[in-house]
Amino acid sequence: MSQIKVENGDLYIIFNENKDDVLVSYKLDNGAEFDFYDNKLVQLVLPNFENQLNRGSLSDVSMELLDVTFNNTKITLPIKIINDTINISLDCSSIIHKI
Repeated sequence: MSQIKVENGDLYIIFNENKDDVLVSYKLDNGAEFDFYDNKLVQLVLPNFENQLNRGSLSDVSMELLDVTFNNTKITLPIKIINDTINISLDCSSIIHKI
C-alpha cells in the first residue's frame, strides 16, 4: 500500500518503505523525481506540487493514490484529495534510456 505525504510543498508518493539513505534517483525534465533502491521504485517526488495545484497547504489534507497506470513512456496517477480526484500524467521519455 502506497503512502502520500506533502512536505515543504513537495508531494511524496511512497511505494516501498526504505530506511536507507542511498537511493538512485532519476529526474524528469519537469523536475519529478523517481527514487530507486535495489532496482525497486521506492518513491516518486513531485516538487512544488502545492504551488502547481494552487489549493493552499495540503500538509494535513486526506489524500489517496487510487491507481498507477503505465502506457509506453507515460505514467498516470489518479489521486483523491478530499472529495476531488486529480489525474497526474508524467512523460518519462527523458529518462527511459537511463533505467
